[in-house]
Amino acid sequence: MKKQIKTVLVTGASGSGKDTLLKAAKSHFQSDTKVHFLPRYITRRPDNNENNFFIDLTAFTFLRERGFFVSHWQAHGNSYGISNH
Repeated sequence: MKKQIKTVLVTGASGSGKDTLLKAAKSHFQSDTKVHFLPRYITRRPDNNENNFFIDLTAFTFLRERGFFVSHWQAHGNSYGISNH
């Protein structure tokens, strides 16, 4: 029997509380080995309220073109992606 994997994406406008919600979820599920939080890749440096990987646009494009992201988008002049790993 193949293991079923479900992905839940948290989306919303800038400043709507996505990072706050993710921090609460990570705290709640910290001991649950079946729940994993996928890293975000962003073409801007992270601030103190978020945990992501900064990569330049060339690297982002390389990864996007090879199917590395389960979801990707552009906003505010930056590229954002959620890895599928």
